[in-house]
Amino acid sequence: MSPENAGGYVPPQEEAGGGTQAGEMAFAEALQLCCIGKRTGLISFYSGEQTGAAYLQHGQPLHAVSPGYEGEHAVYDMLLWNKGSFQFDDGMLPDQRTITLTW
Repeated sequence: MSPENAGGYVPPQEEAGGGTQAGEMAFAEALQLCCIGKRTGLISFYSGEQTGAAYLQHGQPLHAVSPGYEGEHAVYDMLLWNKGSFQFDDGMLPDQRTITLTW
C-alpha cells in the first residue's frame, strides 16, 4: 500500500480555478495544514449542512465566518466540526480583518 492510501488519506486535487480540494478531515486538520504551510488565500470548509470560511495570509488567520459567528468565534466554532471537506483558493484576501491574534 502506498503512503497516499494509508489511513484513508486522499491527496488534494487541483481545480481549474486554482483551488485545491481534499478528502474528508476535521477543520482543525485542514487549518493546521494551511497555517504550517504559510498559505495565503481562502479556506472554505463544508461539514454536513454547515459551511464556514477563513482567510489566511502567510498562515495567519485574518478573517473567518461560520453560521452565526465572525472572526475568532467563527474559527473556534469550526474547530468543533469533526469531519468535512475543504477547498483552498490561493491568493484571495478579505475586504476586512476580524482576527488580530497571531496563531
